[in-house]
Amino acid sequence: YALCVFGERDPAADGHAGAGHFFTDAWALNTATWQWHAVQLTAKGGAMTPRGWFALCQAPGSTRMAADGGGVAFEVFVHGGNCESNTRLGDLLRLTGTLD
Repeated sequence: YALCVFGERDPAADGHAGAGHFFTDAWALNTATWQWHAVQLTAKGGAMTPRGWFALCQAPGSTRMAADGGGVAFEVFVHGGNCESNTRLGDLLRLTGTLD
């Protein structure tokens, strides 16, 4: 699976000098079937606010079958980014979710 989180949906008129409108959703691409699936994420460490231009890394070994057998589990860390008011964010979020 490949996981896509957040991102910009409508760019700002003044490019990188401003902020556009951002998503808060997450999607997983099954790379065997090329089908997209919505993923419900839970945030720890702060609010999961719309953002773009952030850093993201996957926790080692985190894309795996869920312990309860209920699907594929994801765990990623998101740092900072830019919010829609063009304010730079300095938070660190741990996002977890399961794809059934």
